[in-house]
Amino acid sequence: MPFLKRQAFWALLLGIALLLLTLAVGCSSSSGLGTTGGQVKAQGAVEITPIPGAGAAPKVGRLAPDFTLPDLDGNSVSLSDFRGKVVLVNFWGTWCPPCRAEMPDILEIYQEYKGRGLEIIGVDAPPDTEEDVRTFITRGGFNWVFVMDKRWEVARLYSLGAFPTTFFIDEEGIIRQVRVGAMNTKELRERLSRLIK
Repeated sequence: MPFLKRQAFWALLLGIALLLLTLAVGCSSSSGLGTTGGQVKAQGAVEITPIPGAGAAPKVGRLAPDFTLPDLDGNSVSLSDFRGKVVLVNFWGTWCPPCRAEMPDILEIYQEYKGRGLEIIGVDAPPDTEEDVRTFITRGGFNWVFVMDKRWEVARLYSLGAFPTTFFIDEEGIIRQVRVGAMNTKELRERLSRLIK
């Protein structure tokens, strides 16, 4: 009998350790909106709970919903300001491991394509602060436009289900592709080759 009790104890302890490890590896948020607290999708995205008030997701082939958000210096940035250029709207957060992992690849592609009409808007979501974002982008040398979606307004408008999510928008403001999950330079290059000649 003591052997069975000892075996059950170790099995329980192992189960608790695995649960704690799973929670530690995932992403979490204290905001109460959006993040699930650790569900990483197979393709490299952090699933979020449905955002209250979110409607139908914007569709490929339709005009991208316009939005205006403050950048890190408090200036208003609107998606429509970039009409005439190919725009990647990348929803991300410093709290999201797949988001952080894809940033160097996005930087490489941005350096390669910015002279050919590419713009990127990084839409950051809570619980990040401006200081969190500023520190992260300064350390990484990321130099595209970053805006703060402090109240999940644009995430709600775009009906996000996971981070990162990237919308590929053409010069006319039409959504041409949507990618849920982290991308590498090869995939980014392939996707952009359909939009930038």
